[in-house]
Amino acid sequence: SEMSGLARAQNISLQVALVTFAYMGKGQNQFEVSKLGPETEPLLQFVRKLSTQSVGGDEDLYSALMYAMNQPVEGKQINMGWRSGAAKIALPITDEPPKEDNFTLSQVAKVAEDLDPVHMYPLITPKGALGWLDSTDRSLGALAKATGGQTMQVRDAKALPKAIVDAMKLAIRQHREEVWRKEHPPYMLYGIAV
Repeated sequence: SEMSGLARAQNISLQVALVTFAYMGKGQNQFEVSKLGPETEPLLQFVRKLSTQSVGGDEDLYSALMYAMNQPVEGKQINMGWRSGAAKIALPITDEPPKEDNFTLSQVAKVAEDLDPVHMYPLITPKGALGWLDSTDRSLGALAKATGGQTMQVRDAKALPKAIVDAMKLAIRQHREEVWRKEHPPYMLYGIAV
């Protein structure tokens, strides 16, 4: 796949996971998860399914992000396998603004920061006559800003595969040196420590 080619070209070990979620109402979510690993097929299957269906409905994105970041949600928890010291990127895909039924933006941003951090690059698909000029764009822009990421507009579900790869390229450019900086702090820090 193009993502595997991207990892080879960038000389990085790319680990991919997929968390899909459905808001069942009354604060209840249903999650399906593939944990972090080198296999991209679950993500590709998800994208193929989106190409034939519209994205929509009530979405508790913050709960899904917290669940993906190893936090308990509604009494359920999973260890996704985030690697310490690795650059961490999440690509929320939605056309709805996040609910704040269970979690707030500040809670999500705090957990993302504490997890080394996790940078969010929301992929926003258009919805309705307002297109991107609505609360979805504003709220996901705030999520991206709070986590050091960036939003990307996606024309439609068929454009999603390219958008995922483009978002990964952008995130790699912006965060690739995070691991290097942790292992090789600036010289001034050594001077202060001495």
